[in-house]
Amino acid sequence: MASSDKSCLYFIKTNLLVILTLIGVIIGFAIGISVRELHPSTDALMWIGILGELYLNVIKMMIVPLVASSIISGTASLDPRFNGKISLVGISFILITNFFGTILGTVLCVVINPGGRSSQLGTVSAAKTNIQTQDVFADLLRNILPENLVAATFRVTMTKYEIGDRIVNTTTNGTHSQDVINFIKSKKLGTSNSVNMLGILVISSFFGMATAATGKIGRPFYKFFYAATEIVLVILEKILWLTPIGVASLIMREVAGADDLQGNFMRLGIFIGTFMLGQIIALFIVLPIIYVVIVRRNPLKFFASLAEPMLIVLATTLTSIAMPESLRKLEGPYNKIDKRVTRFIVPLNAAIGRTGSCIFLSASCVFISQLENQDQNAGSIVLIVLLVTLMSFAVPSIPSGSLVTIIILLSAIGIPPEAASLLFAFDWFSDRMRSVTNIYFQCLTSAVTHKVCKSSLRSIYDNGKADMHGDIEGETIIPMVDENEKEQIETRAEFISV
Repeated sequence: MASSDKSCLYFIKTNLLVILTLIGVIIGFAIGISVRELHPSTDALMWIGILGELYLNVIKMMIVPLVASSIISGTASLDPRFNGKISLVGISFILITNFFGTILGTVLCVVINPGGRSSQLGTVSAAKTNIQTQDVFADLLRNILPENLVAATFRVTMTKYEIGDRIVNTTTNGTHSQDVINFIKSKKLGTSNSVNMLGILVISSFFGMATAATGKIGRPFYKFFYAATEIVLVILEKILWLTPIGVASLIMREVAGADDLQGNFMRLGIFIGTFMLGQIIALFIVLPIIYVVIVRRNPLKFFASLAEPMLIVLATTLTSIAMPESLRKLEGPYNKIDKRVTRFIVPLNAAIGRTGSCIFLSASCVFISQLENQDQNAGSIVLIVLLVTLMSFAVPSIPSGSLVTIIILLSAIGIPPEAASLLFAFDWFSDRMRSVTNIYFQCLTSAVTHKVCKSSLRSIYDNGKADMHGDIEGETIIPMVDENEKEQIETRAEFISV
């Protein structure tokens, strides 16, 4: 009896934030539906959602420091001299799978159209703004390399148009009619008050790669941003405890002010189905095909061998917590993956491997833009794909970390983050589903890397050019962070996550 009580208390302790968030969702829907019957004014809706607005503001405040510090420290730690071929194969496969997840989520959401936008709405929007695809791509390139690093934190470059009206008289079968056609009188390069996330990502990557290239000289710079990343994550960890209050406030406002509540619920249900379809395709179709083609082994046994790490992730939503069990299973009797591969690839994957999250992020951005009746042309879709792929390397390794990233992405593409409040309602479910996909693709990366690098690993071992600790041709690669410092940071990170 005592053991069952302890298990129950442990479950409540480890899932307290999820439980409180679910309570917040229920309260938000209940009060929102009740208030909706009173037809609240705009001012009343503002005060109902003020706590949620403040919650989002606090998260948005951490956007630039989180992205810049995590990208710089992440890219700086990837020394191409260390396990050269393993690094190249592993990082390339992670990038490919993240990009695949982004494409899959985007395509499914565009094709299924869960936001319920009609072709008429898209036509009206396009006619109203007359946005030219070439200008969207030109703005994209300008924002990739901004001229001012400081301005990129609060300003994005965009082409602005001066629209004119032209009356056209037409005669059809003796019937005269007048049509008003919009045309671009002039266009000029302007700016908009928004974070240039693409520019910050690229610039931060440059700084990180340059830091790695300088070796010992760049260690103080790396340590600063490594510490900054840890500090920001601690702040976000504390902020996320405000999620139940913020979610309740946002849902109350959205439900109380919704014109078509039933339609919104229906669209959300279709989106959940779209998201789950993407996870199923990735996990049960694409992953087995890759495993059979490259590794040439039974994927069912691969799935079964990783049941324990999967259950840990399902309970905690953190792939980093399942890392010890993942290492044990990958190096175990069935998978038999070389430790030199797993000890490098598994931690790297836990930091940046986000296939399931990319499906969710890209689908969410397209879904919210559909709900907001934003025009979806080739340029906007390419922008979403690029941003999600790059931002996948900066998703915080904390529960519901993708929701923080969604707020960043929506701000970057000019959509109010408040529009994502409906996604908070089922994050307890989606977080677990995308985390399961993440852990399986992370383990797949180790299997693929081991298979591709197997001959090289055997050659290196036989020739004595490298030992199990990463010495290459007599030269020991000095890590950017000392081992005792790294152990302290990892211990504290585990304490925070629990």
